[in-house]
Amino acid sequence: MAATAKVRPLARVKPLARPVEPVVRMIPTGCVLLDLQNSGGWALGRMVNIVGDTSTGKTLLAIEACANFARLHGADGVRYCETEAAFDEVYAARMGLPSGIQRTNEVRTVEDFHDDLSDYLAGLTGAAGLYCLDSVDALSSQAEAKREIGDHATYATEKAKVLHEVFRRRVVDIERKRCCLMMISQTKDNIGNTFAPKTRSGGHALDFFSSTTVWLHEVRKEKRTVSGVERVTGIHVRAQNKKNRLGPPFRVVDVLLVFDYGLDDELSCIDWLKHNKADETGLLLPLDKYARAVREAREQRNVEKLADYIVDLRAATRARWQEIETALEPPVRKYEVL
Repeated sequence: MAATAKVRPLARVKPLARPVEPVVRMIPTGCVLLDLQNSGGWALGRMVNIVGDTSTGKTLLAIEACANFARLHGADGVRYCETEAAFDEVYAARMGLPSGIQRTNEVRTVEDFHDDLSDYLAGLTGAAGLYCLDSVDALSSQAEAKREIGDHATYATEKAKVLHEVFRRRVVDIERKRCCLMMISQTKDNIGNTFAPKTRSGGHALDFFSSTTVWLHEVRKEKRTVSGVERVTGIHVRAQNKKNRLGPPFRVVDVLLVFDYGLDDELSCIDWLKHNKADETGLLLPLDKYARAVREAREQRNVEKLADYIVDLRAATRARWQEIETALEPPVRKYEVL
């Protein structure tokens, strides 16, 4: 009679140790709401795609990223690649673009972009870098430049293929050099598609390689009346991160962009705190009085009072955001119960 084989009892699966999360340094966006939405800001060593309709602050976000990077790491680590031949240096300086950054307007094709980015990464000797491409839409390809005007049979496919190759070749260098590659894209009508009426050029390469993708849409205009004359002074923009590899995606925030000023951090926080039912107990002022107080402090150039308001509003916004995110977390982790 054959001997019966002994069966070993199944051992209980031990809980997996939580991996140590890598430290991903960030560039502040210039607005605490956008920082919270995008897990701290624009990530170094990653690709960021800012997509938006016309006049929704795409270039402004890039300029503020340059300004905040320069404060942390120095202006010499920034390269701004302007491909649209429509850059106003005086206006950009008023909006905060620091002097001393590298600028070029000689890039015309995706092949030129690859060469310029490669040279920049090779020469990057600092602790971090920021390369802004403004914009992807204005790039053509070498193959397109050799064709006759009106021959568009394979233009979109060629551009997308080359752009995909650029990212494949340079993605490791971008991570190793801790460079944030920020690419600006203009929305286009996606004709015949009722589920996604808007799209942008560049193919699926931008979708695949970008760690953060933020879409911008205008909500309404900000207006003021002076001596009976009404003027538009800014726009309220809705920002949605449709992709976020560093935290929860699909977070939506509304921010105020003020002409000749930039992202209005304080007034954006006030509106957000009102709409998200924040507790006013720890605030310096009630929310319904805060906007007027901030405007008066600015008009009086009361820097000390304004600084107190900024700290107060940012702290309240972070606390309320974290409170909401904590409430949304699952009560247990899947692999902690094994």
